[in-house]
Amino acid sequence: MYFLFNNENQLAKKGKNLKKKTLSRKKSRGSRSWLFAFVIALFLLLLVKGFIIETCIVPSTNMGQTVLPGELISITKIDYGARLPITLLSAPFFGTNYYSEIIELPYTRLKKFGKLNRFNVILYNTPYEYEKPIDKRTSKISRIIGLPGDTIQIINYKIHINGVPTDVDENNLTFNYVVEPVNQEINLEIFERYDIIEGSRNEKNNIIISTSKNNVDKLKAEKEIKNIYRLNNSKSDENHFFLNEVSDKWDMKNFGPLLIPAKGQKITLSKNNILLYKDIIERFEENTIDIIESSTIEYIFENDYYFVIDDNRDNANDSRNWGFLPESHIIGKCSHIWYSGNNKKKGLKKITHNRFFNKIE
Repeated sequence: MYFLFNNENQLAKKGKNLKKKTLSRKKSRGSRSWLFAFVIALFLLLLVKGFIIETCIVPSTNMGQTVLPGELISITKIDYGARLPITLLSAPFFGTNYYSEIIELPYTRLKKFGKLNRFNVILYNTPYEYEKPIDKRTSKISRIIGLPGDTIQIINYKIHINGVPTDVDENNLTFNYVVEPVNQEINLEIFERYDIIEGSRNEKNNIIISTSKNNVDKLKAEKEIKNIYRLNNSKSDENHFFLNEVSDKWDMKNFGPLLIPAKGQKITLSKNNILLYKDIIERFEENTIDIIESSTIEYIFENDYYFVIDDNRDNANDSRNWGFLPESHIIGKCSHIWYSGNNKKKGLKKITHNRFFNKIE
């Protein structure tokens, strides 16, 4: 009896130990399954973000009413071909400040399924942060105005491409205006009503706003506004280094004519135009070129370049300021607005429902 009872106890203990081991194995398998699923999901997310589509929060007012600050927009990469990563050692989802330059790959772009057209709104890396790798430079949104091979000229704010007036609808553009109120204590809710988020006072205590022509026509009907007119601020400043270097006769109001280089295009360079192209030849084509006195040189460009301009024409930081945009710096085309909100409002009122899923044009 003793041996039988003892054997039963031993069998019971073995059964309990077996159950514990089985449960432990199941937990271990479950943990590995969750970890495997997480790794696969992260891989797919990075794959989609890197090669198909990604999202971006609009950081500033440089695009006027086209996309507003704080809006969440989608960027498609398959139209023009996704750009492969250049800086391999970097932390995804943590911006552009966490990376190492130990391993850098040459610029490569996948096969295109479409093309970039004039007036497309694009996301790109700014070309003037020379100390950083291309894909770690600040990203910015602008509109393509000049394509490779085009000649662009701005006459009294009007854009001409290859001698023909060409621009988006003026009602989509934003300019600076001076508002003269009837009384100094004007109700600022008038401006919020039209999503006008920029404003300051000049020396006469008038209000400087940045808005569209459509909004100006509506504001003129407001009883609290005495007068409203366009502010002339065409002259360049120290931030417009492209303008300042190439010509003292060019400004934001009158600019060009300027030929935008295309891949394989031959341009005759002389002392009269060398400053227009010297920087991109040395920085982005990695060639050196010098013009001696009255001599000329024929140079064949190795890359395509674009000319981009912001829809907020008077408060811009675009090709008029810093010059040509190399093809290698383009990330993708801005597609749709996924979320829009006004942070100055509270609760559900801050959500701008009528802009949800609007196509960016």
